[in-house]
Amino acid sequence: METYHVFNQRKTKQLWLKRIGWIKPVYELTDGAFSYGSLSYYGFINRVTQLETANEGWMIRNAGFFKMEISTADGRVAGYIKRNWLSSKIEFIGADGFSALYYRLSIWRSEFVWVINEDQTLIHIDSGGLMGKIVVTFADFAYEQPYLLLLALLSLDFDLTRRRHIAV
Repeated sequence: METYHVFNQRKTKQLWLKRIGWIKPVYELTDGAFSYGSLSYYGFINRVTQLETANEGWMIRNAGFFKMEISTADGRVAGYIKRNWLSSKIEFIGADGFSALYYRLSIWRSEFVWVINEDQTLIHIDSGGLMGKIVVTFADFAYEQPYLLLLALLSLDFDLTRRRHIAV
């Protein structure tokens, strides 16, 4: 496991995605000077997403047709990702009851947000189109949220999956 900078010690509100490697790439969330977490994939038939940060690691696995389970490295469930039938919105439900909603701001733009309480934007993701740079911007009040870095890495996973589906 690579060493990452502690997320609460960052100096900037914006982070972006950096790809490392081509055969089995690892994607890092960075501000240019420090890396705060990474995202990698493994498994051929059942794809598993692995998220790593300075403090914790998570694994995302399918738990049903419209549901995915997020578990920690020691096996306890950290939360679920749920998508409703024919809906573009994705809901994160934490093990402690925390809930956030991920959706696209407009059909004409490549911008996504994580929202809590239906009106407070935690994270704004500018995808930059199909080949553009992915920039993650955090709200000022969001620093106390326990799942902030997990949500940022999840949004990168969603965007990378969306880009793969478009490219096929």
